[in-house]
Amino acid sequence: MALVTCVDCGRSISDKAPACPGCGAPRSTSGAAAPASGHTPAEKGVERTLFEDKTVKVTTVRAVVHGKQTYAMSNVTSVSAFIEPKPQALAVFGFFCLGLGLFCVKINVADSSQVGTGGAILGAVLLILYAISKPKHWVRIATAGAETNAIWSHDPAWTQRVVDAISEAIVARG
Repeated sequence: MALVTCVDCGRSISDKAPACPGCGAPRSTSGAAAPASGHTPAEKGVERTLFEDKTVKVTTVRAVVHGKQTYAMSNVTSVSAFIEPKPQALAVFGFFCLGLGLFCVKINVADSSQVGTGGAILGAVLLILYAISKPKHWVRIATAGAETNAIWSHDPAWTQRVVDAISEAIVARG
């Protein structure tokens, strides 16, 4: 086994590897990995873009998130959508501050009314923040070694389109 250099990311890869494990670029027949715009080995066909917007690009070979993180489809075992709910602690702490603030204002002990008013205002602000917050819809990617929340959006339809594109890429790789 010899090592060759990936022309996309510059990593050393095995000359037996069909694609770079780091960036997913398919290896050309000359030994080095082919550029991203190049063709995959003949049995796999041409690298096709399945989904692309300003945040993520999913092809049959890789998924690139924010132009920084790359997931090679050859390493991805599954993908799913995951919903991270609104932060419940924000509501609990908001009710606590509001209740404590109103209690301090009601008893009106020396200078506690000012503290109570501040606590009530803080509690109200926290409850408003909780009310306007939205759950995060994550794209969760799993490999043989780990599972990670790769990217999120408040839009569940967008998240599902990304999940569907990665699923299609997993199927396309065979």
